[in-house]
Amino acid sequence: MVDFIQKTKRLVKLSSVIAQYGFDELFKRGDLEKYIPGNIKRRYSDKIDEINSYTFYERIRMAIEEMGPVYVKFGQMLSNRKDILPEEMLLQLQKLQDNVEIEEVDVRKKMNLELGIEVDDYFSEIEEEPMASASIGQVFRGKLKNGEKVVVKIQRENIKPVIEADLEIMKNLAKALENYYEEMKKMNIVDVVESFEKMLNEELSLSNELRNIERFANNFKGDERIHVPIVYKHLSNNHVLTMEMIEGFKITDKEKIVE
Repeated sequence: MVDFIQKTKRLVKLSSVIAQYGFDELFKRGDLEKYIPGNIKRRYSDKIDEINSYTFYERIRMAIEEMGPVYVKFGQMLSNRKDILPEEMLLQLQKLQDNVEIEEVDVRKKMNLELGIEVDDYFSEIEEEPMASASIGQVFRGKLKNGEKVVVKIQRENIKPVIEADLEIMKNLAKALENYYEEMKKMNIVDVVESFEKMLNEELSLSNELRNIERFANNFKGDERIHVPIVYKHLSNNHVLTMEMIEGFKITDKEKIVE
């Protein structure tokens, strides 16, 4: 059951972003306008010229960035859906891949609390700045006492209630969009959101990710073409995942793939 207070807080935040970028019509059609404080529209009314200087798809991308991790993740998922979205929108959504706000976290304190360990007993070093920041978690470089290089994925603080509230709102909006826009109905946007919900709930569990890595490694055991990173169970739990550091490159880097 989604917490009512959390959902209301998120609705106020999202309605502010939606109004800022000129999309408040969505809340009207979704019968959610009652959640929009009256001062929000007035706050952005004098910025209409600036808003209109951006393209429709730029405004969508900018709004998604401000809406937070769930919407960024949804945009990332859609960035490869050439079958349902126009090229102009795909280009904007692809910019979300590297544009997730960094959350400050005391890595050592977090690991101490989560794993019940003294970090210095296991690590010779661990960086305080993330090497990567994603919608659900952040990744930090480290080195174990035995010299092995590792990465530590740490889930964002209090991300679950935000995700639950956002998913509930997203499903409501998807139903409203299908009811009022034929194009959205053809896209089966409700089904897309439901698939996204299932995927996101699975990703919320880093223990589940660890098991998937182990399962994949077992399935391809003995295949010299495939190397699966080692996972360290004693340095992992549902919110922290420690694994072998492997240098690589993005799947979108065509030049590296050709090499």
